[in-house]
Amino acid sequence: MTAKEQREEFYISTDTLSTQIRHVDYSLIAVVWILSGNAISGLKMDGNGIILFLVVLSLLLDMSQYIWKSCTSWCCFRKSEREDEQTGKEGKDYSFPLYIPTVTWVFFGGKLLACLAACVLLSIKLIG
Repeated sequence: MTAKEQREEFYISTDTLSTQIRHVDYSLIAVVWILSGNAISGLKMDGNGIILFLVVLSLLLDMSQYIWKSCTSWCCFRKSEREDEQTGKEGKDYSFPLYIPTVTWVFFGGKLLACLAACVLLSIKLIG
């Protein structure tokens, strides 16, 4: 397997994991809603609000990750296109600045941790 193929496989895996986190978040919202008795006041009792907060935080971090990556990628691509136009050379290999994947990983890790914390809290609630 070439480095390019490994990189593509890695991106497919992380995209799949992001999708799974999203599905778990939606499922957690449904379970918390059912446990709260379909009432807004029930969300404030028995730690439901904390679980729901973590789920919403995970979804917000998910959205922020993709907004960040889309905007920074677009800016880098535009910069690369302008450099290609100025130099008259196309097809040069450009790499992203280090801060782009670093911030992307921070968002990814944050949404994963928020989702896992919500799962643990809900499990504790259901077991105990």
